[in-house]
Amino acid sequence: MLLARLRGSAAFVEPARVAALGPRYRRALDKGEIGIAAMLEAEDLILACEALVPFAHWTTPTFMPKRFDTRFYLAAAPAEQVLLHDGGEAVDSVWIRPQDALAQADAGTRTLVPATRLNVEKLGRCGLVADAIAAARADTITEVLPERIDTAAGITLRIPAAAGYGITEFELPAGG
Repeated sequence: MLLARLRGSAAFVEPARVAALGPRYRRALDKGEIGIAAMLEAEDLILACEALVPFAHWTTPTFMPKRFDTRFYLAAAPAEQVLLHDGGEAVDSVWIRPQDALAQADAGTRTLVPATRLNVEKLGRCGLVADAIAAARADTITEVLPERIDTAAGITLRIPAAAGYGITEFELPAGG
């Protein structure tokens, strides 16, 4: 999704123009031959960063071999813009209601890592995109750095209550 405007315009870039940018720039961007700033300059575009609303901040627990510091954002998708994954960083994409994603995870047909599952659950408390964005704007983002607690049953992770997930502990799934 490209959240951008023509310089001097209030409207998002037209869907047809966004679709044309992919074939022209995707490969060069992925290879690092051009940066996003150079593409925006060449196309006379500016990013609409104000359309991104902070939603969550998760940092991988310290005991994990691979660690990430990840910030999650919400944004209303521009009307008629076709959204695609890049095939490298994100290799699949699907539009799905939070409740359906959770039901599929419970049925074992979709994998949701704990941070994703908790964010989908939190997002699912809102019925509409506008409601989710309003709730996120009103919220204070609390970093979630799960703390490891070893129990007889396995590993439990503790997260801050202030993060707003409605729980403060959950079991680490087998395999991490």
